Amino acid sequence: MVFSAWSDAIVFIILYSTLLYYTILYYIALTFRHTWLTDLIKWMDMWVVDVLRFHT
Repeated sequence: MVFSAWSDAIVFIILYSTLLYYTILYYIALTFRHTWLTDLIKWMDMWVVDVLRFHT
């Protein structure tokens, strides 16, 4: 029971920090319009969707 709560908390923290990182990258890309950053964001977006699909 405790382990399950801990793993849920860790998953939540990882997803939240990933979302924050993704948002920061998105704003940087909007500001500078670097193509490699937008490619990275697209890749990160696919990864986040995969993680969310896996955990729900």
